[in-house]
Amino acid sequence: MAYDIKVTMVDNTQVTSKEGFGKTLVFCTTKEINKEYDISEDLATVQEDFPVETEMYKITNTFASQNPRPNKITIIGKDLTLTENKATDIVTTLNDLITKNSNWYRLILEELDEKIIAEVSEWAETNNKQLYTQLDNTEFLTDYSSKKRTVLNLKKNKDRLDAAMAGYAATRVPGSYTFKFKNLSNIVADNLTPTEIKAAEEKNMNMYIRKFDVINMGTDQLSGGFVANGDYIDHYESMDWIEFRIKQEIAKLLMTTEKVSYTDSGIQSVVMSLMTALNDGVSNGIIAKNENGDAEYEVSFLSVNEIPLENRKKRKLTGITFKYAEAGAIESVDVKGSVVLQL
Repeated sequence: MAYDIKVTMVDNTQVTSKEGFGKTLVFCTTKEINKEYDISEDLATVQEDFPVETEMYKITNTFASQNPRPNKITIIGKDLTLTENKATDIVTTLNDLITKNSNWYRLILEELDEKIIAEVSEWAETNNKQLYTQLDNTEFLTDYSSKKRTVLNLKKNKDRLDAAMAGYAATRVPGSYTFKFKNLSNIVADNLTPTEIKAAEEKNMNMYIRKFDVINMGTDQLSGGFVANGDYIDHYESMDWIEFRIKQEIAKLLMTTEKVSYTDSGIQSVVMSLMTALNDGVSNGIIAKNENGDAEYEVSFLSVNEIPLENRKKRKLTGITFKYAEAGAIESVDVKGSVVLQL
């Protein structure tokens, strides 16, 4: 059963399958559909269902244009053209979908309506999916300040920044990169006033603007990589990935071993599986190293004699805990200098 391996992650900084982390789902509100598309070479199959002038084609094309190019995208949809409460129908459809297929991670909405975004944001929070979306203004009334699974962008022109960011993320391990400073394909920077930038920053919205012209390094780039609560996208997505890797390694042990004995050596084998996953986190730049180059994580566990007999009788291994220091990232630099006549 799905509950045979339980990993509880606690965020103490204020503190899906591997393929699933790269899977993005787009919710279409103009067509009844449920299809995965191979976009590794072109969008011919997408164009059969969505002509080039449609919003769905634009979303998919922007998603596929990133480097490296994503291989697949899934589109699920209902024709809600005549529906009065689209948000409710979308959430109902997503609730039905996730009972049948939960092996995907990021969600994009065709329709960028404030009410729809607000309700799907709540759904994403509950169902551990990442909603990438955008609005063309900062005047919305919904309070997203507690949302850690909503990536909310300000995009004044009609480019789909949400799709570009999801496409960039789809081919990378969560936590191994940050979004800030990244140049994305098929996206044109907005010309925002200082007032607009300040308003977007106050609501933790990511922007796509041109920076560093004055030092001859001018490029269109993301202003940041925040979720709506003001924390970093890679912080939460890397936690999800670590949880997945731990479950994967322990499952591999249990499924490929004739028997993992409830002994000290059996417990050690489970701990080693856990450490394999954490070491993968080190390799991908999620977990820090200290000044000696050693991984900054700790794993604690109990011996057989320290585990309650009731748990041993149920063949339930308990008493394993871990913590790690997040590697984080440098996204701003403050250098102080002075000019003197003599050193």
